[in-house]
Amino acid sequence: MRGAIAAAAFAVQLALAGCATGYGADDITGGYSEAQISPGVWTLRYAGNGYTTRETVQTFWLYRAAELTLEQGYDGFEIVSNMRLSALGGGLSDVQYVEKPYLVGEIRMLKKPFTPRPPTILDAHALKARLEPLVKGKLCDDHNVCPHVHDYLMPPLST
Repeated sequence: MRGAIAAAAFAVQLALAGCATGYGADDITGGYSEAQISPGVWTLRYAGNGYTTRETVQTFWLYRAAELTLEQGYDGFEIVSNMRLSALGGGLSDVQYVEKPYLVGEIRMLKKPFTPRPPTILDAHALKARLEPLVKGKLCDDHNVCPHVHDYLMPPLST
């Protein structure tokens, strides 16, 4: 009986191992985690696995930042930390190196009125609406967010 349970658990791990990190809370394949630092200020992390693209981690991090902001009753957020998309190494041996994209940053949540100034001050409602089809919709064949133009991170053109 124990052997069957162990074999089933191993089969599930193998199945999960071939997929990119999906959108959701941190688990065996990666995901988001957050911690409140002070009222309206949060640290947010998103970790991918060896099959997750950097673009997917960035998109999921931004989507979670917008989602969390709205859950907390705010309208927008400002990225207040100097963020860098990095990669954690891992693997089964010293010869095998697997890049695991990882993004961490702090946000300060904002109530209206505020002026959005991408890429640092973002309207959570607009950002969530823009990213939702990419995060919750059809993913590409490799289970990552499909490549897209990141126009929501570009400052508006002066008129």
